[in-house]
Amino acid sequence: QKRVQTLVGAAAERDIPIRIGVNMGSLDSNIEDKYGRTAQGLVESALSHVSLLERENYHNIVISVKATSVPVTIQAYRMLSEKVDYPLHL
Repeated sequence: QKRVQTLVGAAAERDIPIRIGVNMGSLDSNIEDKYGRTAQGLVESALSHVSLLERENYHNIVISVKATSVPVTIQAYRMLSEKVDYPLHL
């Protein structure tokens, strides 16, 4: 949590967005165990990182998710767009 606070402080001072990048191949094992390598897994991973920043009252966020499957990536972006208002980076 201290590292998140340091990162948020530095980004806020410079008005720089923080990019959350989630790749299918590096999902947290807890998320992968629960959701598998799915669009939902990508979304849940991204949202868990978003919540870390939001707890620090930081909202200058850009989200990127990627899978080797284009349809899975598209599905994840569609799901994210229904849950957050942050910019989505392809």
